[in-house]
Amino acid sequence: MKALSIKQPGAHLILHHGKDCENRTWRTHYHGPLLIHAGKKVDTHVCKSERLFHKAHRDSWPLGAIVGVVNLARCDEWIMSRWDEPNHWHWRLTRPRYFSKPVQYRGQLGLFNVPDELVADALVSAKEAV
Repeated sequence: MKALSIKQPGAHLILHHGKDCENRTWRTHYHGPLLIHAGKKVDTHVCKSERLFHKAHRDSWPLGAIVGVVNLARCDEWIMSRWDEPNHWHWRLTRPRYFSKPVQYRGQLGLFNVPDELVADALVSAKEAV
């Protein structure tokens, strides 16, 4: 299955707070299920700009693990989302589902493949974001 590494709190925002757009400088032609991998680093700039992220929240974010799955619906130069950034490709994400137990896995740059059997149990028990 395809996966994408995203620094926290980006992964958390996608799976729990309605972030429906991931901004990248590069385009993808892939569409379909996409595992969300929380990278080992935290984007402190985003933490400062989003008031909901207190230190207590940051300490509970999984790092270095696959934390959920979304559907990558399309990749556009322009979409209407509070999350889009100018001069980026906007990856439209739908149907976020988070894993109750993150799957430890080493991330990579770009889209990367994860063996299906590694995430099979987590996919079955994935929970819809509320």
